[in-house]
Amino acid sequence: MRLKKGDKELVTKIKKVTAALLKNYKACSSEVERFNREFPGGADITLDNCHKAVTCDFNILWFASHCLPVPLWKAYEEGEAPLWKAYEEGIAPLWKAYEEGEAPLWKAYEEGKAPLWKAYEEGKAQLLYRILKKGG
Repeated sequence: MRLKKGDKELVTKIKKVTAALLKNYKACSSEVERFNREFPGGADITLDNCHKAVTCDFNILWFASHCLPVPLWKAYEEGEAPLWKAYEEGIAPLWKAYEEGEAPLWKAYEEGKAPLWKAYEEGKAQLLYRILKKGG
């Protein structure tokens, strides 16, 4: 549910995130229940609570896109873009190393599997032959 122009004042006055607020913005019931477990009395808007929400793996992107007025949502998007870029640039060499390390392991797996698969296939052929001979 995106905010309408008249809803802007409501959001800018939010000092606390509550289960009722999340329900009002159509958060899924499992997330509302999880929110209630982590923040039984709701969550005041503090840096510590924002850290906790991120650490607890709440969908911050959903919250920002559904509950912030458009100008604040745009500011969030603009501020998040360089954070994501830095993350992507940081994991790129890690991903490359993973893929390079995976290649010889995959090759060894395939080489080890090949004779086992061949034996399985041969066994199926022999089984089928015996069954057909018995029944024919």
